[in-house]
Amino acid sequence: MRKITPREYAVFSFIKQFLDDYEKSPTRREIGEAFSITTQGADYFVHRLIQRGVVSLRSDSVRNIRPTEKSLGRQPHLW
Repeated sequence: MRKITPREYAVFSFIKQFLDDYEKSPTRREIGEAFSITTQGADYFVHRLIQRGVVSLRSDSVRNIRPTEKSLGRQPHLW
């Protein structure tokens, strides 16, 4: 797993918190609204987190962003 940037960490934390609060993953639009960025900008961060091995996508839903098993037990800011 490569180190993530502070902004990537913020998006990852938002995804985890959203899952905890609502028991479903956020959409790109919800991520964009939370960070005042476009949907495309949110998609960029999601794909960066996929490349870093922090999240993965499930193909069965629009709300398909999930933290990977590796990332759940670690402190991302220490990567």
